[in-house]
Amino acid sequence: MSKENTNSENPVLRTCSFQRRDGSICPEPQINGSEFCFWHDEKVSKRDPEVKQMLEEKVKKDPNCEGYKLKNADLYDVWLTET
Repeated sequence: MSKENTNSENPVLRTCSFQRRDGSICPEPQINGSEFCFWHDEKVSKRDPEVKQMLEEKVKKDPNCEGYKLKNADLYDVWLTET
């Protein structure tokens, strides 16, 4: 991808390179050593028990989870929608 992705809150941080189907770019910051954010990088372990809570909090702010790499995440009883 040739676009220069930067985070509007901190222009020094590059944003994730994941492109959604609608053409928008994931607004999350890249993690060290990757072109992707925590959620889109398949090499980042999601085994930590706190991932479920992190995901629930993330979805409250932005419900778009398109392309998230959640292999091995314990998502038992995860709550991702409002009632």
